[in-house]
Amino acid sequence: MRILLVYHELGGRGGERLFATLSKGFISKGHEVYLVVGRINKDYIPFAPEVRIIKPPRLLNNLIQNNWVFAFFSMPATFINIMRTLASADIIYSGESFTGLWPAIIASLISGKKLVLSVFELGKYVSPPHGWRAVLNFLWDKVNTYLVGKIKFAVTINSTLTPALKNNFGIANVYSIPAGIDFSYFANPNPAKVTKKYGLGGKKIILMQGLLHPQKRQDLAIKAFSLVKKKIPNSSLIIAGGGDQNYLNKLKKLAGKLELEKDIVFTGFVPDDELKNYYSAADLVLMCGPIAGLTIIEALLFNKLTIYPTSGKPPLGPVEEYGLGIITKNKSSKEFSRYIVDILLNPSKFKNKLEKDKKNAISKFSMNSFTNSTFEVLRNAINS
Repeated sequence: MRILLVYHELGGRGGERLFATLSKGFISKGHEVYLVVGRINKDYIPFAPEVRIIKPPRLLNNLIQNNWVFAFFSMPATFINIMRTLASADIIYSGESFTGLWPAIIASLISGKKLVLSVFELGKYVSPPHGWRAVLNFLWDKVNTYLVGKIKFAVTINSTLTPALKNNFGIANVYSIPAGIDFSYFANPNPAKVTKKYGLGGKKIILMQGLLHPQKRQDLAIKAFSLVKKKIPNSSLIIAGGGDQNYLNKLKKLAGKLELEKDIVFTGFVPDDELKNYYSAADLVLMCGPIAGLTIIEALLFNKLTIYPTSGKPPLGPVEEYGLGIITKNKSSKEFSRYIVDILLNPSKFKNKLEKDKKNAISKFSMNSFTNSTFEVLRNAINS
């Protein structure tokens, strides 16, 4: 099968990682994979070399680094590249962001090629881009609901999103498939590369890995860590990930205010082939914002628990569904610090849970299972 993937941008997020994993899985099973992207950031997750990536022109890519320009001008370029590639493809598999999805839907309607929607999180359907005026919000919602209603097949890594996709958008066929991890990325870690680089030998290391963004709440992690330091003086916090420079500056300012400059490491973007070293060096992993789940699964591969907040009610995170990791209902810095201290000082207390969670992660979230299940949906869509 020749599969055309559509994604709004390449960067360092979990959504790109899922598409990269699927690409590798599809190719390993003899399929051809094309990828149309609306924007490419400086730091992005690599795809398998066999993937035929259709990029925006370099000049346009430079212009649309601005989010407002991107929202309005990337869609025509994405649509053109989809139409140029469709003759070589059997089916379209699109991410949920409207800047990539809308062109994919229109191209599908024009060409008659089937489209399967991939849903990572439903928030982008519920809330339009921040800052739009009320009338534009209204129009955006109406257009988005109308277009998404044309889709007949959808895949989500989060089963608690299924009712909304069926009832709110009228998608008849919604399949819940656990996210897949390419385990080979995490073979043969070298934690010494991290501890030596940052002078963390003998320290209790807390890792927060992911995109730097206010929604991810790295600020809450810093506040919780300030409380942990009072109980465990030889602890350090690594904040790994690239993202918003202004937000990074605010985080560094907060660290300075709390007199933690020497105890917090800001790594910037960490390439995939180095992530394993950070997980391996850490004593536990911390997430304080909305959870997609990949980080929690990756941490378990290295026998590391992750502390993260519950959403409180559906839609739950795709890993929270399975009860993986340590889930806190109280999202305060005090509560996070309590769990951190307990895990770091009493690791044997969590041994059984860690073993059980790791076993579940390996059995449910493999690349092979993810690829096979997704391919079945694509085949069903083509034959419908």
